Amino acid sequence: MAELPELKIVEHGWAWRISPKEGDKHCLWLDKAQANEIVRRCKAYEGLVTALEKLKQASIKFQCDHCDKWLVVTVQEIIGSDRQLEKALAEVKAKTQTEKEDERIEAAQKARTGNRKDLQEYLKLRRER
Repeated sequence: MAELPELKIVEHGWAWRISPKEGDKHCLWLDKAQANEIVRRCKAYEGLVTALEKLKQASIKFQCDHCDKWLVVTVQEIIGSDRQLEKALAEVKAKTQTEKEDERIEAAQKARTGNRKDLQEYLKLRRER
């Protein structure tokens, strides 16, 4: 198999061009929504925080629209800088923390409701005696 050239992404208006070299015919145009969808699917693939750490080196193969050659691009290239990756990581951590807090609150409310019902039942039985 032929060695794949290094790729770079050039932001061009609203599209991102993935191409081995400047002016090369072998490229793929993604709009930002498509690039974000690829990143979203990668994030969902393995779970939350650890997946984002692994994403830096994860690669995706694309087939060239012009000549059917395969191109490889890393997710890090699609996401952009480490700062953007760290921001995404922080968002995921915040979301999971919020979900855990919501679960704890819900469990506490259920426990309180259950205790209240038990207390009411106890008081009712006591009155009947």
